[in-house]
Amino acid sequence: MAIATPNAHSVTRNVDMEIVLDNGMSMPMPCTLSYAVTDPFAVSAEFRSAEGSVTWVFGRELLMQGLHGPAGDGDIRITPAHAPGRSKLRLSLSSPHGQAVMEGSLSEVQDFIDATLQLLPEGFEWQHLNFDSGLSELLNDDAA
Repeated sequence: MAIATPNAHSVTRNVDMEIVLDNGMSMPMPCTLSYAVTDPFAVSAEFRSAEGSVTWVFGRELLMQGLHGPAGDGDIRITPAHAPGRSKLRLSLSSPHGQAVMEGSLSEVQDFIDATLQLLPEGFEWQHLNFDSGLSELLNDDAA
């Protein structure tokens, strides 16, 4: 279900996810997916647990590809995973601090992607890039 946003420039969805443990068991890991036209190529996924939260940022296109087949070859790999009675989406995340496998409802993630595409259709992302701001950030970072 969509979370209302104060402006019409972002989409946020809560998705029921689970972390798959090494022993094959899983535990709930609530996730909030977010997309904003101010960062038109990116999606953020905030995973929450009793210990805190962690946010991963990755390409909207990667998430779209992962809905239909294996996608990604780096720190984030996404693939559909079919289980009895429902289709899931599997996210394999790795960092220098460890690895995690998350699974959630493929249809919930598809609904999120559909909402982002209604907000900003694929192929029009470049029209929302702020090149001046990006260049300014690069130059200021180099000067520091």
